[in-house]
Amino acid sequence: MTALIALATFGSLVIVAQPAAATAVATHAKLSPPPNYVHHTRIVGHIVRPQVCEPGPPTLPAPSANSLAYLAESTTNEVQVVDESTGALVGTPITVGTDPKGVAYWTPPASSTRDPLVIVTNSGSHSVTIIDAVTQTVVATISLPSGSGGVSVAADPTQPYAVVVDHESGKVSIIDLTSYTDAGQITLTSTANALADVAFDSSGSYAYITDPVDNKIFSIAYTGGSAPWFILEGNYHNASYDFTGIGSDLSGTSDYIYATDAQASSGHLLQFTPGSVLSSPTVVRSWASDVPGGVAVAPGGTYVYVNLTNTNQVSVVDIPASTATLITPNSGFANLRAIALSADGATLLSANTASDAMEANNATSGDALYDVTADAEVWAIATPPPSQDAWDIYVSQPTGGVFVVNSGTGAIVQQIGILGAGAEATSPDGKYVYVADYSGSDVPQIQVIETALVSTTTNPV
Repeated sequence: MTALIALATFGSLVIVAQPAAATAVATHAKLSPPPNYVHHTRIVGHIVRPQVCEPGPPTLPAPSANSLAYLAESTTNEVQVVDESTGALVGTPITVGTDPKGVAYWTPPASSTRDPLVIVTNSGSHSVTIIDAVTQTVVATISLPSGSGGVSVAADPTQPYAVVVDHESGKVSIIDLTSYTDAGQITLTSTANALADVAFDSSGSYAYITDPVDNKIFSIAYTGGSAPWFILEGNYHNASYDFTGIGSDLSGTSDYIYATDAQASSGHLLQFTPGSVLSSPTVVRSWASDVPGGVAVAPGGTYVYVNLTNTNQVSVVDIPASTATLITPNSGFANLRAIALSADGATLLSANTASDAMEANNATSGDALYDVTADAEVWAIATPPPSQDAWDIYVSQPTGGVFVVNSGTGAIVQQIGILGAGAEATSPDGKYVYVADYSGSDVPQIQVIETALVSTTTNPV
């Protein structure tokens, strides 16, 4: 019988990482670093009196915020929460504003004690709803200017801001995620109903907004200083392309921006190098008859997933190999609209607005994993982004508790108050750390810490 939890009276150390397959390692061989993790921890429970029992599956706490997907349901004015790993609905639907059309996930920096947030654009009530991703409660409703119709939204991966695209007015609103206010609008175009999608580069320095009507991609840059914190840098114009979907690899491994050209007879997937103004794209894929729409970029940037709106399929473009394969999320889908990837890039989520359904597929093989029946048509899906360049180390010290150390900086980012902390163990998926607690009793308790794992993307080397 394999021991799941070891108890000892000495301090210990745990690195939260996925177990690797056993391989022979030559002397002086370079070992790959552990996967990425974003720090966000709290004690979620404890076992008062451990007992020896027959082997069997453990009962774990509820899913952590990192493993949840958020579905914007436009006709019921709700956001439905789904466990990415199982497809189970989590809790009751969260009531937001009228006609939610866009949703994004914001992750706080590793040094922060804040919870991650979900940002929802309500096109019918000219507002933005902010949801705490841990408590699943609405923490703020932010009014936008009258007449605005927010459709898409993206969260800055390094700063506490989100950019909301107003399809009707040709402007973007900057949402301050610290004060929960509209920090101001930036005018991009005078053409009504032109703007489509938005994405940040992995550094958080620039956000790019597509305009298929005027054949442009606008660039805004984070400046700091004072509100609205961003300025318009310019735009890239090419009359040959109807720029529509846009995305990037937020893990920081790949430094490209990908946009779709949604022409019915000659659609393209375009690759840009990020900068103050995009220019000179590389055509990485062309479609003679299919119409490309939304874009999802896998961590590492090797694969780009493109929604083909006319066939209700997803094209999986292998960037290094310059090849593509097709995934049919569900042969019954009649209106495939939104696509998204789990944080580790292993699961493709696709929404069919014609039947209020979402399908999950293995992102590599295309095999169906599960389907979800939503309460209403799903316009957008948000999942936690992959983390960047660091994982967490948990160090127990009997008189100080458990210290969480960021491996990238070596800094202690949190001290968890478990006096008498001893031996540690992690769950195989890295979502929980179990700590033997000898304080106050000769019979140890086992404290359960939720690590809020965000991604298992390989750390860049």
